[in-house]
Order: sequence, then C-alpha cells, then structure tokens
Amino acid sequence: RIYRRQVEGVEPEALEVLMSYPWPGNVRELENTVEGLYVLGLRRIIRVTDLPLHIRKRADLGVAPTGAMSIRELEKETILRALKMAGGNKSKAAKILGISRNRLYRKLKAYGLEE
Repeated sequence: RIYRRQVEGVEPEALEVLMSYPWPGNVRELENTVEGLYVLGLRRIIRVTDLPLHIRKRADLGVAPTGAMSIRELEKETILRALKMAGGNKSKAAKILGISRNRLYRKLKAYGLEE
C-alpha cells in the first residue's frame, strides 16, 4: 500500500473491460493502469467509469466474470493467460507479459503456481 489507498477490488463490469483489452504495452501497461487507478482511488471498488477512456473504447466486452476480483487476482489471471498463450513455456510467457523470466518465476511462486 504505497499510496495508502483502500482499493479492495474491481467491479465485474470493469474487470470485463480490463480482461478484454488487448494490452499492447503488455504487463507494464497493465501495471501502470492499475497503479494509476490505485493512486486515484476515489472508491474502494474500481468501476468502469474509473478506467481510462482509451481502454473503455477499445475493449471487447466478451468476458463475463462472476464477481469482483482483487488486483492480486487480476494479476494472477493475466499470468495464467500468458502461460496458456505461450503453451506453458515460461520464457515465452515472460516475453508476452513484458517482464523478465526471473520476475515471472517469483510471481509464480508468490501465487502458488510453480510446478
């Protein structure tokens, strides 16, 4: 809690937008967006209207999550999707995410996803 905000999660509609956005800047763009939402933290739950306009406009609302996810859960889901896209290859997944392989391994361990 670097900024001492009390953001607790993301509403389902906002999560749909975040999950369906293509993230051309990979995980760095996602991290910057989430950090920005956290810094602005006007509410405890991030809403669609809190998301940057360019993300709301480009998102394809095809995913329907069942409930709000925490920022931690969102990151975990993003990592799992990258691994799936990379066919389980961690080096390729790290490239997709725009992070080092070592950082990916640390995150996998933190989320209990290591094999």
